Amino acid sequence: MSRQLVVVAGDRDRAYLPTFLAEAHPELDARCVGDVQSLRAALAGRYEETRLVSFLNDLIIPADVIEGLRVQPINVHPGPPEYRGSCPDGFAWLDGAAVFGVTAHEMTAEIDAGRILAVRRFPLEHGAMQAQIADLAFENALVLFALVLRHCARSDDPLPPTGERWSGPNRTKAMFRAALKSRRVTEAGGPARSRAG
Repeated sequence: MSRQLVVVAGDRDRAYLPTFLAEAHPELDARCVGDVQSLRAALAGRYEETRLVSFLNDLIIPADVIEGLRVQPINVHPGPPEYRGSCPDGFAWLDGAAVFGVTAHEMTAEIDAGRILAVRRFPLEHGAMQAQIADLAFENALVLFALVLRHCARSDDPLPPTGERWSGPNRTKAMFRAALKSRRVTEAGGPARSRAG
């Protein structure tokens, strides 16, 4: 039975990830998908031998898919455990955070709630804009993704948890839009920069 790695990623990342995967781990039967229909097609008849990794995207993986996998599914989240949910870079910018990070965690039906497997934190310059925070998160997420891949290439065993815990609310895009609107209304000066959808 051949092992398969399925990576769920957004349009931008799917442009280069197949080449990255083929060069880094040619021994893996790896493919990238971007929607639930493609994911189900990739998994058809192969739930037993597939490792699923979600990389920096907002696609909600259906609960039946997660529960049907034998091998631990992993999500690489573009924020530290203190910034659960959507737009973590935007909330860090609004908070004026001094430290940010990225998290690899076990995927569960509940968003950003699975056991934390790895965290990479990094300092932020005073006044860092959302775009700068997002760029740093992306760079560090690639490093974390490479570490996850190294494990996936060697073993179907689960990555052990770090013992860190999620904290704070599980934020949504609507919450970010509301916070951004409130900031624009209450602060003097020009409108805040944002890359949020």
